[in-house]
Amino acid sequence: MRKLILILLLTISGLNAQVTGLAGWNIFLDPGHSRTENMGVNGYSEAEEVLRTSLNLREILLTQTDIDTVWSARYNDNVQVSLYERTLDANNRSAAWYHSIHSNAGAPSHNNVLLLWGELYNGTPDPPVGGEAMSDIMIELLADVMRLPSIGSRGDCSFYAYSGACTASWPGPYLYVNRNTNMPSELSEQGHHTNPLQNQLAMNEEYKRMMAYSMFWTILDKFGLDRPFPGILAGLITDTETGQRINGATVTVNGESYTTDTYESLFHLFTGNPDAYHNGFYFFEDLPDSSYEVIVAAEGYYADTLQVNTLVDDFVTFQDIQLLAHIPPVIASSEPSADDPRFPAWETLVFNFNRAMDEASTEAAFSITPAVSGVFDWANLSKRLSFIPDDTLAYESDFSITILGTAHDVHGHQLDGNYDGIGGDDWTISFHTSPPDITAPVLVSVYPADGTQNMELRPMINISYDEELEPNSIDPNLIKLERLSDLHLIEGRLEHYVIHEKSTLVFYAQENLLPSENYRLRIFPGLEDLFGNATSSGTLLTYRTANYTHTITTIDNFDSSISNTWLVPQQSGSTTGIITELTSVGLNDSVVTFTTSSVSSMQLNYGWDQDVSSWLLREYLSGGAPRNVHFNSTKIMQAYVFGDGLGNHFRFCVDDNVPVSAAANHEVSPWYTIDWYGWRLISWDMSVDGTGTWIGDGNLNGMLRFDSFQLTYEPDQPNVGVYYIDELRVVERNYLALDDSPDQQPTEFALLPNYPNPFNPWTNIPFTLPERTEVQISIYDLRGAEVAHIFSGSLEAGRHVTRWNAAPFTSGLYLVKMETNDISITRKLTVLK
Repeated sequence: MRKLILILLLTISGLNAQVTGLAGWNIFLDPGHSRTENMGVNGYSEAEEVLRTSLNLREILLTQTDIDTVWSARYNDNVQVSLYERTLDANNRSAAWYHSIHSNAGAPSHNNVLLLWGELYNGTPDPPVGGEAMSDIMIELLADVMRLPSIGSRGDCSFYAYSGACTASWPGPYLYVNRNTNMPSELSEQGHHTNPLQNQLAMNEEYKRMMAYSMFWTILDKFGLDRPFPGILAGLITDTETGQRINGATVTVNGESYTTDTYESLFHLFTGNPDAYHNGFYFFEDLPDSSYEVIVAAEGYYADTLQVNTLVDDFVTFQDIQLLAHIPPVIASSEPSADDPRFPAWETLVFNFNRAMDEASTEAAFSITPAVSGVFDWANLSKRLSFIPDDTLAYESDFSITILGTAHDVHGHQLDGNYDGIGGDDWTISFHTSPPDITAPVLVSVYPADGTQNMELRPMINISYDEELEPNSIDPNLIKLERLSDLHLIEGRLEHYVIHEKSTLVFYAQENLLPSENYRLRIFPGLEDLFGNATSSGTLLTYRTANYTHTITTIDNFDSSISNTWLVPQQSGSTTGIITELTSVGLNDSVVTFTTSSVSSMQLNYGWDQDVSSWLLREYLSGGAPRNVHFNSTKIMQAYVFGDGLGNHFRFCVDDNVPVSAAANHEVSPWYTIDWYGWRLISWDMSVDGTGTWIGDGNLNGMLRFDSFQLTYEPDQPNVGVYYIDELRVVERNYLALDDSPDQQPTEFALLPNYPNPFNPWTNIPFTLPERTEVQISIYDLRGAEVAHIFSGSLEAGRHVTRWNAAPFTSGLYLVKMETNDISITRKLTVLK
């Protein structure tokens, strides 16, 4: 506990004649809170501040007026006094007035004063009235003394209206001390203890006395009494250039001296940093009514003398003082700093001085070696010099910069280049420039994306970065896929591909994942670019696997020659808008799908002629075994496509009504925009996704076979690139039973209640089959329109579960229909969002 600072009663000055007119009147002072409550931002509490303001006010009233009695709710920092005890004490003493003293609070950037008087819910003053009139006087004086903005004299019910208090059933006043006192009352809020500069000012003893004077003068004005001549001279002493309040400045007036607070005299009680706190406040009172010479001195500053010709006869005479430091200027910081090993070669060179510099002398003193041409730019009131080179500095090179000691500030002080406190010596630094790239690789995309449901059971995960990676930094241990339930690590193969000077890592799972299981991919820090910049943070992504496998019918796995089965694009009569010398097809044995036994892939190079307006590249399957694979529209067509990220388009084409061959039977899938790098499985669910627009009628209504891959150009995108295509196939989904019961074979076709229901967005749809059969399950709205086809295929006898994701749909009732073996069963389900 800090020592209690006793405020002694002073002998009445002959210049301050005693004020009469308060005899028979008394007041109860309530310094709010107790001990060190409501700690200020700099360590000085509201409770300590307002106690000393109260004691100063008590002393001024008792020594300068004929007041009858001045009580206080507390006289030291040791006691704990409740609100109940304070108001009870005042009521028991039949005090004539109750004055409660507090400091305001709010955001550290705010500071203001406030007066609150007792108000009833209907806006009228709380009887006995008087608090409002006293507050209206005090708010002006308090704001003027503290030189702070005011937010007014306010009734407490109105001020705290947001709290919902003060109603007919609880009529007010809002504040306890206003509500429970039997005499007029008000409460002052004198500046923010949460504001750093204000909290440091409040630490000064005389500053609190000055606040007490504002309350003293309020009482006199309330009673219509003349204020005695105060003889008060006060103000702040600050650094002319920085505006910082100066510690340890001595002000001499009329043979008396006052020294502003220092770390040793005061601030060591609140901080261990000798340079942290400043208030720069000085205060004289009881000065005779005269003119004065004010002499100011501080270590490190030029002394100054000011003349105060007249003291204000009923208020504080404020005289703020600015001092000019006589220390020489220094460079406080620079970019580059001394011995910087990787200063960005393209950046502006910046030098921050501690004081305003003479621009001409500083520019003349500047040099850089090796010589670099450029221009100078000044900012921050001539404290910041920027040198802007005409061109990028040479990469990975040594430079030195010198500013000679002949550079001087606007006051003529020469530069202190070696920081010894004496001007006139040079400032020199050396530094090394960076390589062209100093930022770590940035992860731009991962496919499948975080949170993906229905991930393949043998996935290929593409991890793309915004620049090329250093191959030696690509450690397979930095990419791990693991099952969440038991942290089983999935064996994988990690391959590195560079596409358009950007790296894509592909993790190829080398074992099947479990269905309907949660997995996570962890990407650890440590991957580097070609300049040694390493990633410093990791990435975590989660997935859930599908509950189905595929029955696969391969069309072409591109593991043998394609010259007899696939035409070059130029041979197709439909190909148009290409640059023929840039367009070709062949096999590639390095970019393959390593999750399978593939040994090569199709490499399809394209170049688009940007001077035309129509583009189509048709890579036609002309014959051989792949041409003889037939299928129908219940299948899903798939191919792995290794994208180049350029935003051009790809689609499938099939022949309909095989064996009839006609141009009008060509049907196409929708276009797929290839805006990714690395492998991605493109799936055309022909029974769900519909068709695109080309030559055919848009209907898949006969026997099908593969016709071609088709590409087209997106104007304004890059026009030259390459796709790799692997594992062209058609597949049939085989949903896995999630809850088979081998001991109890189902005896009927049944669509069981979905669960959960209602749901958002996923629900499970169970059903039973007494025998192997073809099943279709679809979702319909209440108008009978199909909104989702969620399963179509052949399943073994047993109990099965499929799922529906209703994320794209609105809340409401839907119908789920199961069709099998000439049986149709429908149930209702509810989406609730």
